[in-house]
Amino acid sequence: MKTPDGICLDREQAVWVGSFDEDAFIRVDRDGHELQRLEVPGRRAIACVLGGPERRTLFCLSAATSYEELRQRKSSARIDVVDVEIPGAGYP
Repeated sequence: MKTPDGICLDREQAVWVGSFDEDAFIRVDRDGHELQRLEVPGRRAIACVLGGPERRTLFCLSAATSYEELRQRKSSARIDVVDVEIPGAGYP
């Protein structure tokens, strides 16, 4: 993973990570092996959290931006919602 950003933990001790330079949210196990990948083509993956009634909803914040646009505060963001199998653990 090139540039990890926001992160959240699930009940299998794996983490979901926003990978800014890969335009993807990636689920990684304790040993660093990639388990799952959610692509957000053309968008920078920034942050994620597991929530919802059973903590099986992955909220993914991404932005259509570049490093230069971020410095200039010229980016647009959105939150995508994805149902996942393994619920969240701990508290965000």
